Amino acid sequence: MIGICIGYKGTEEVMQAEVEEIIGKKTNVEDSAVVFETDHEKDFAKLIYLGQSFLSVMQFLYSGSVKEFDDVAKIKFDYSLLKGRKFKVLCTRHGDHNFSSVDAAEKLGETIFEATNSKADMKNPEVLVHIFIIKEKCYVGIDYAGIELDTRDYKVYQQPDSMKGPLAYFMVRYSGYSPDKFLVDTFCGSGAILIEAGFFASKFPINKFRKNKLMFVKMGVMDEKELEKLDKKKDIKGKILGIDKEIRYIENAKRNAKIGGIEKDIEFSRNDIEWLEVKFEDESVDFIVTDAPKQSRRMDENKVKKIYEHFFHQAKFILKKEGRICVINNSLLEEFAGKEGFAVDKKALVEKNSQLIEVAVYKKAKI
Repeated sequence: MIGICIGYKGTEEVMQAEVEEIIGKKTNVEDSAVVFETDHEKDFAKLIYLGQSFLSVMQFLYSGSVKEFDDVAKIKFDYSLLKGRKFKVLCTRHGDHNFSSVDAAEKLGETIFEATNSKADMKNPEVLVHIFIIKEKCYVGIDYAGIELDTRDYKVYQQPDSMKGPLAYFMVRYSGYSPDKFLVDTFCGSGAILIEAGFFASKFPINKFRKNKLMFVKMGVMDEKELEKLDKKKDIKGKILGIDKEIRYIENAKRNAKIGGIEKDIEFSRNDIEWLEVKFEDESVDFIVTDAPKQSRRMDENKVKKIYEHFFHQAKFILKKEGRICVINNSLLEEFAGKEGFAVDKKALVEKNSQLIEVAVYKKAKI
């Protein structure tokens, strides 16, 4: 069988690492996806249950180009897997198209019915077929999840512009963080970066509390008792700390961590960015992974500049010589980073729902 994991474009490197770590399979990269071969359906289940970077995990059926609605009718694959089984078709789209997701799903459903005479069942399907359309690229597969993998149960107490789990996880991994290190989020907000780091470091299943919603459980690929064997947490050798000046954000992040089941693995502290040097020993932090404030209607440019100035000035003292800062980047951040002796180590351009997001890793420049 061929499997395919779909994620945000630009995050393929992290998706590759996850597939190898969870099921030990090598992958090939496609546009917004990684492809692997397996002889075991349980590999799909493990990736869904444990994976943090994926939007979808499917048994691969088809890939091609869909520019117009008529192209959906041209999708052809081996329908024998669906013969005699009640099915449902879902469609997820990213980009501008002259058709809706519902239209595309219905059209492919008609094609499957004509080829197999199998019945569609919207409430209790035996197999779920998923069309994933990213701009003009189209993937079709058997969806073993049955849930939106980019949603998180812990995201109950949120704030405006709260970060999606897969992006927060990507930033944690892209920074180079490992579980034996000290990671700090200096603008922790509702806690997504910290919580994703906690799940990764403790190997705690991101979907532990959604067992009964998972399609592969209904399909009989793995039952809930088998999944319970994957529910054990590892002790984190390092440290994860969330900081914010707003006590309401600290409290929200704590609540979200508790809902996720990893509140004991993360520490929180209310602090203003200009006083970090007082809180930490010099060169004690390995990684700062954060989404710094940006100019908005609530925050003018002068205030943002002041925050960036304090942020990099304080980071200069608390970050180890080989430490790294990973942020959602912008030109103003880059300007103040340079002023305080930081240089870009690497950049990634992540495409999330047609929105381009630059993620940058900074290091201390060698003098």
